[in-house]
Amino acid sequence: MPLSIRGRDLVRVLVAALALACASPSSQDAASHQVVHEGFGIRVDLDGWQVYRDATSAPRLMRPIFEGKKGPDDPPLFVAMRDDAAFILLVKRGVALDSQTFFESFVSSLGPQGEVTQAARLPGSDDIVSTYRVGSGVVASYSRTLVHVEDGLLVNAILVKAGQVPTEELFADALRRIELRRDRDGKWESPWDLRPPIAGEALAGYEGGEAPEPAYAFERVECAPGQHPLLWVVPTRSGGRLYLFGSIHVGHPSFYPFAAPIEQAFDGAERLVVEVDPGTLPLQSGSLPEGQRLSDVVSPELYDRLGEAAKQLGIPLEMFDGLSPGMASVVLTVAPLVARGFGPAAGVDKYFVDHAKDKQIVELETAQQQLALVDSFDENFLRATLDALETFDADLRTLHRAWSCGDEAGLTQALLEVPRERAQTPEERAVVDHYNRVFLFDRNRSMAKRIEELMDADGDSFVVVGTAHLVGEQGIPALLRAAGHPVETVGP
Repeated sequence: MPLSIRGRDLVRVLVAALALACASPSSQDAASHQVVHEGFGIRVDLDGWQVYRDATSAPRLMRPIFEGKKGPDDPPLFVAMRDDAAFILLVKRGVALDSQTFFESFVSSLGPQGEVTQAARLPGSDDIVSTYRVGSGVVASYSRTLVHVEDGLLVNAILVKAGQVPTEELFADALRRIELRRDRDGKWESPWDLRPPIAGEALAGYEGGEAPEPAYAFERVECAPGQHPLLWVVPTRSGGRLYLFGSIHVGHPSFYPFAAPIEQAFDGAERLVVEVDPGTLPLQSGSLPEGQRLSDVVSPELYDRLGEAAKQLGIPLEMFDGLSPGMASVVLTVAPLVARGFGPAAGVDKYFVDHAKDKQIVELETAQQQLALVDSFDENFLRATLDALETFDADLRTLHRAWSCGDEAGLTQALLEVPRERAQTPEERAVVDHYNRVFLFDRNRSMAKRIEELMDADGDSFVVVGTAHLVGEQGIPALLRAAGHPVETVGP
């Protein structure tokens, strides 16, 4: 039974996270987020994480990580997901190694594709914490890990992210959740009540240095004084105000905090209105039926193109095999963003949900509607996504600047006009028109009707939807104006 996670399996976990990178873990009841193994004397409270204990509960893409798990005593004890991070716990009794020996064995197992950048022994113990990288390219995995061996019980905790090292704060929070009980009548204890910066005695050869930079640098956009992302305001029938703000679902830390007019409008709102609360999207979607592969549902020519793109991104092609064409497109879109320092944890709608405090959260759509929409996309959408990768960086710079500086005309051109201009044949233009209608315009009309219903609600409402829903002649502000509502922009 292996006592460590293979690098390829770490990539599987990361691709599974990228597959719904715009989604946070689903809500769980108390029983499901509590992992208890009485035989090992260990329990973990994973409130806020999506927990998978075996291949039966895991998404298809992640199941190989559990292939050696024949029963509850076999590792891993669980794989848990939150935002774009994964927390993996390996526990095994009867281990005839100490922490140092296990760590050295682990280092040897990394091979040429892996590198330990830092390792230290925690004060007053033999426990070892380390930072390491596996793989290269977009989904290179960066991990923080703890190795603890006591009386033959191994506890190996791994926190992993794509493209960047997990923060010490998140690592410390994960470790604080682990409790041990030395005997059946003893008390549960939290051995790792750590606070950043996590200090220790550096192991020889692993003193570490600066954290690795993302594979691609991405600079913050500087706008003219007074410019900020677009914010619309509509007076309501109840005497309040309804604000409209455009989200980038996979965001960048440099976005925050927003300009004062945006933060003040949000702070004063009674309710936050979103497409879907990020806490309600499950990770199980986006998979093809059991036994079916992506190569079975797309043309050989398109699958070959996917293989070339996957190679350039550093993603093994077989990682796409269980995904639907729509979900494969999501991964291809999000992976380059992660490499440039973006991530779902920094998504704009998630930022506002996390800061909502006691505000009422209203959903305009359901998780099932959004996921069914992605699953409905066929190979034409995948082909369009592959085409878009050819101009990814230039398009990202253009879109980021237009969004950051409140350039409505620039957003309309980047999101609606350029894709149609690039379509070279009537058939390609028909594909663009179809997906604009299904993904944007039809949903815009439905969401505008739901937003109109909020015009009678007391107090202010702050609406956050994808930016593409707010621009153009069929955008939500235009639809509200057509319905007789005076919609204005806030700002210079």
